Amino acid sequence: MQGITDDQRPTLRHSPTLLGDLGWPRIVDALARHCSTARGATSARSVPLLTETDDIRSILTQVAEIGAWYDAGHTLPMGGVETVEDVLGRARTGGMLLGEELFSVGSSLRAAARLSGTIVEAREDFPSLVELGEAIPDLSVLTRCLFSTFEPSGKIRDAASTDLSDLRRRQIGLRTRVKRQMEVYVASHELEPMLQDSYYTVREERFVLPVRSSEKPRFDGIIHGSSSTGQTVFIEPQEMIASNNELLLIDESIRREERRILRDRTERLSEVLPDVLQTMNAVVELDLLHARALLAASMNAVVPVVQDNGITRLVEARHPGLLLKGNEVVPNTFEIGDAWQLLIVTGPNTGGKTVTLSTLGLCTLMTQAGMPIPALPGSEVAVFPRMFTLFGDAQDLERDLSTFSGHLEGIVALLREAGPGALALIDEPIVGTEPNAGAAMAIAVLEHLAERGVRGAVSTHYDRLKTLSLEDSRFQNASVGMDPVTLQPNWELTIGTSGRSSPLEMAARLGMPAALVERAQEILGGGHGDLQRVLEALEDERSALEARKEESAAEAQKHRNRLAELELEGVRMAKASQAEALAEISQARKEIADAIRALQRAGDPAAIRRIERKVDRADRKARAAVGGAPVEAGPELPEGRRMARREEVKEGAAVWLLGMSKAGVVRTTPADYARVEIQVGALRLTRPLDDLAVDLQAPVSSRPARSALPSSPLEMLPSEIDLRGQRVDDALAALERALDEAMLAGRGAVRVIHGHGTGALRKAVRELFERSHYVSEWVPGGPDEGGDGVSVVTLGED
Repeated sequence: MQGITDDQRPTLRHSPTLLGDLGWPRIVDALARHCSTARGATSARSVPLLTETDDIRSILTQVAEIGAWYDAGHTLPMGGVETVEDVLGRARTGGMLLGEELFSVGSSLRAAARLSGTIVEAREDFPSLVELGEAIPDLSVLTRCLFSTFEPSGKIRDAASTDLSDLRRRQIGLRTRVKRQMEVYVASHELEPMLQDSYYTVREERFVLPVRSSEKPRFDGIIHGSSSTGQTVFIEPQEMIASNNELLLIDESIRREERRILRDRTERLSEVLPDVLQTMNAVVELDLLHARALLAASMNAVVPVVQDNGITRLVEARHPGLLLKGNEVVPNTFEIGDAWQLLIVTGPNTGGKTVTLSTLGLCTLMTQAGMPIPALPGSEVAVFPRMFTLFGDAQDLERDLSTFSGHLEGIVALLREAGPGALALIDEPIVGTEPNAGAAMAIAVLEHLAERGVRGAVSTHYDRLKTLSLEDSRFQNASVGMDPVTLQPNWELTIGTSGRSSPLEMAARLGMPAALVERAQEILGGGHGDLQRVLEALEDERSALEARKEESAAEAQKHRNRLAELELEGVRMAKASQAEALAEISQARKEIADAIRALQRAGDPAAIRRIERKVDRADRKARAAVGGAPVEAGPELPEGRRMARREEVKEGAAVWLLGMSKAGVVRTTPADYARVEIQVGALRLTRPLDDLAVDLQAPVSSRPARSALPSSPLEMLPSEIDLRGQRVDDALAALERALDEAMLAGRGAVRVIHGHGTGALRKAVRELFERSHYVSEWVPGGPDEGGDGVSVVTLGED
């Protein structure tokens, strides 16, 4: 089982100062405080920053499952696992473990089994964690052995072995007899004058009496030391020597048996040591996942969508470090990587520019560490294999570097390392030099980073950088706000605007004498103010455009609602008219059917067929007019033509387009007779089978003749318009009228003659085609139709 700290996984490459610049230690310290094991806390402080999206998504899914488990009112039993790594290391090298160490291992194994059991039992709630829970081996035999052998203090239980139990029983019995005999000595009236005090004690593991030094010659026994004053000697009575010797022998036998038991239990542990180590690794992995979930709950964090396309969208994101300090944090929404690559953040000092940069950086680091971020659902975070920061004053006195030189070294390193797939966060690029040159160099650096595919955010006070987004879509402005009255920052970020640095106003607020502020304004002159006014005017114009856009959208919606109401009313009216018309048609059909039956009785087949065709044509036309039953055989046809049949409509077949009164040829045998491809001159059209007819006299493959008469007065309108010699405005007006008329006439195409000339009229005509709702497609005329001096327009086709 490999944990999330596995060094084989690809991890983030970053600049040496990145973690410190962003305040990452505060985040991992908070993660460590939520760990339940010492090893988990240690691992948390060096949690890897992964770059494989699948690895990150897997960890975040596991964290989300734990969070949902807690939200449902449950808990995971993470307690009881102790720090046993050093103990296991000694067991691996053949060392003998002590009782309290072995009991700690047993206690940890039991806690791990309890944790595994909870996860496996609730496998439906932990689909991605259950494999990790099942990976904890069953070590119940070893656990029971250790618990039956040792007490929590580490003392070996009597039941650990029969020999140990017998020896301890003999020891207790003999020790009781020895103590009873020593109590007899102490209570003896004969010995009372010789004893320094009425007690007995143990010296050198033997029971002795405190005898006055002056009585030493009269007391028979072995001396085992004296008091610090020399007034007392400790003597083992002669009669007790044999009992003390026996007691020492039993004690030694007990120690030998206890050492044997410790060695045996250590060996049993060593036999399954790989499984024990796997268990501890799995527990640490679960501990880190659990700590991530607890930290997320404390920050009200969410699991973001992990992206591998470089796009980050943070919704109401709060700075993680400030949250952990207990500060009230203003949430902000911003993004990078989609419509633009680099966000240029401007605004007053202490207004939150650096906070914006570090919020982006910390949310990225937390995601790549498998940690939810303090933002709203719907947030997306891109995974970067490389990240760089350039924050703060780079002055280095020991290396004789000025602020500018030190900063420039950082810029050069950034340009050398950053490339596609990198995230760069730069706080005040190119500082410590003349402002105009600094701004120019900063623009060059940012353009180079954008060209190399770098994404990120930049804070600046340079006015020139505020206009960069107007010239280059790879950049976007953002500003942190300031209350115009109090000049206090409000920490709110606005995308698409540039902020004022306002150093003079802030200086006045902080107590600089008014005269000095006024003099500084005089020295500064109007250039800065002019640019600021231009930027403010642009912002006002942008706001006005946004307002007008919203008004237009609201007005358009109002019209759409009214149109929907009118359409609904039209449908109701049409249905009423349709019902009435269909009733009349039904009555007419009944009457005609009666006539047909009369004719049938008369036995005139030719007359019957004529009447049936007439009835069907009338029925279809009427029903089509009121939206009733579909037309099955087409409209009434001119003399000499009939509706085309399916078997006749095949590749190369000559057909007649009823709506256009045009002859055409079928391009391919259709699979769907609702869309038959027809070639009409230079046009390619699609028409349903019901719009096609064939000549009754000519074979289906021959070219049909033109209709002798138009089917309606509107079809008499020209299907060709000549615009040559007209001014562009007049020609376009005439063309729009012609398109209106063609649509009313039901024509499928119009031939527009505009000529070659200078090309201005042709360009204007074709631009009108592109925006016209009538025109579905257009093509230049064929060689026999006027070439590029003619445009053939198809109407009403999607």
